[in-house]
Amino acid sequence: MLEGMREQTRQAVRRVLAGVALELFERQGFERTTIDQIAAAAGISRRSFFRYFETKEDVALVHGEGFARSLAEALRARPAAERPWAALRKAFEPLLQAHLADVPGALRVVHLLESTPSLQARRAQKQREWQAGLAAVLVERGRPGMSAVRAEAMAGAAVACWGAAAASWSRSNGRVSLEKAVDDAMEGVASLAGAARRTRQD
Repeated sequence: MLEGMREQTRQAVRRVLAGVALELFERQGFERTTIDQIAAAAGISRRSFFRYFETKEDVALVHGEGFARSLAEALRARPAAERPWAALRKAFEPLLQAHLADVPGALRVVHLLESTPSLQARRAQKQREWQAGLAAVLVERGRPGMSAVRAEAMAGAAVACWGAAAASWSRSNGRVSLEKAVDDAMEGVASLAGAARRTRQD
């Protein structure tokens, strides 16, 4: 029980640090904000900061922790008979709901990621982890014809659809429905796949 309480306290401090950091990033820019400034604004020492985060980039990306696992678990929970692309769409539901649970907060984070080139490489790395996890589950599901390369391609396309939808949502400042944007993106890819199949058959 004591260990669980310690972990809860640790996560609470991480959330406070992330909130303080985001305010500084928005006010003075990600590049101009230092770890010392974040620590000072949060009322802790620089040394204490490193007990919770290794880098400034980790603070900016903390909202996405656990998403790779959530996606894989959601896909694994889908019915075995469900078509892979439909199952992938449903697997993004936990991410969708996490964003919709705090729209202003989620928009602030997505705005930051979209407008900060130095964070985009780290975000891409995180999304490659999403792709790898989803691809592994697609293969695990054992659908006929689901080779490793096909699974990687499908998972990568689904992650790209999420990225396009989130960017559209961010640019509209939330006026575009995130759920509809995800559906539109994934339906667009599905229509291309259908067109490709018809071309091969002609």
